Amino acid sequence: MKRCPNCGALNLFNEVECVNCGILMRSPSPAGRSDGDPGLSVRECERVNIANAQAFITLKDGAQKEVSIQNISAKGICVGAEFLLELNDEVGVTMVLPFCKEPIKRRATVSWRTMITEKLWKFGLNFGDNKIDVSSLFPQVGPPQEPV
Repeated sequence: MKRCPNCGALNLFNEVECVNCGILMRSPSPAGRSDGDPGLSVRECERVNIANAQAFITLKDGAQKEVSIQNISAKGICVGAEFLLELNDEVGVTMVLPFCKEPIKRRATVSWRTMITEKLWKFGLNFGDNKIDVSSLFPQVGPPQEPV
């Protein structure tokens, strides 16, 4: 955990940018993730960092587990959790965002994961074709662009 020098927000993970104000906290690491990705890659959709947002993951057996949302994009979310999900697992996601009247629900696939500590994981959950209109949630973000 690290406090942002700009806004004082507590960042649970070793983020490149503060989840609250977006200030650069460290240089991106080329070390890669545990899914074999060699490092940072070009992103199709803009990510919006979110502070104080939660989501609930519904597992195959119907169990629900709470996670914290780190960022959201049209195609997925990055979450932190105190449990392990397997790559390519399909899960239900219910996102409770402080600025939305109703929870947002999607099906998602675990597309990547990184172990932060023995008991803390970070996951990428991909919504597939069931995108979120992020521009309606965050007016400063434009609509998703199709890859060229």
